Amino acid sequence: MKTLSIAALAAALFATPIAVSSAAADTITLNVPYTGQTLRSGEIAMSLYFTTTGNDGYEVVATYMSDADSAQPKRIVMDLSDGDSAKFGLPGHPGVLYEFARAGGIVAWLTALSAGAALHRESRLRRDVVGFATCGHELGHLGLNALLQQQQHLLSSAACWLHLGANLGCASNATLFLRSTETADSEHMRDLLVAESYPVGAICIEPVSKASGEGRDIVDHGGKILSMAGSNAHFHAASDRWPGNVSSSRTAAIARAVGNWLCDSGMA
Repeated sequence: MKTLSIAALAAALFATPIAVSSAAADTITLNVPYTGQTLRSGEIAMSLYFTTTGNDGYEVVATYMSDADSAQPKRIVMDLSDGDSAKFGLPGHPGVLYEFARAGGIVAWLTALSAGAALHRESRLRRDVVGFATCGHELGHLGLNALLQQQQHLLSSAACWLHLGANLGCASNATLFLRSTETADSEHMRDLLVAESYPVGAICIEPVSKASGEGRDIVDHGGKILSMAGSNAHFHAASDRWPGNVSSSRTAAIARAVGNWLCDSGMA
């Protein structure tokens, strides 16, 4: 049985619209309406979820409580439209600041794995599907290098590596590069993207020799690949954050196309 490998550059894909971080805490990304997560910041625990309100709007509900506070939990409700941002503190906690910003989401990667899991439950998956998220060039591809050493057999046995590279879903530049070992794979992905309303004029099919980042490494090691990478006017800049530089519609189109690609490939 041939394997499908799906590799995502951690912290390179744009998250879905609701991402929350604290200056004194971790970061969480809310991907699904009504599905909450908890953000811990020192003595404060904040649970958050969001709902959609139509017209690309969101209602974000945050309930928080301090370990040192015996009072009832407090609630914050925010109505946000696509393109809005929010930064706020909490009464009595001057050292904590919460911000809605760009997060290291792996939306398309999660969508593909979810599609594979659904096919498996329905006994329609005819290939093994393996997903990897690794550190990127900022750390010298340490994660990918270790992966390729541990999973060398996938370089020759995988039917295809899908590389989800940097700047996917970027608002400042819609350009999306598709580079694959076989041109037909890029053409197939282009058709899937267009079917999901991604702007056809922004999709560029290029030779696999132009693959960059982790995609380049996989090619150099002999793997068969389909690489997707975007372009970004704010790459590695402080302005590269949600909501100003994240397109919700493009992110969603890419995620749906990738999920459909896995369905097509996983049942082939």
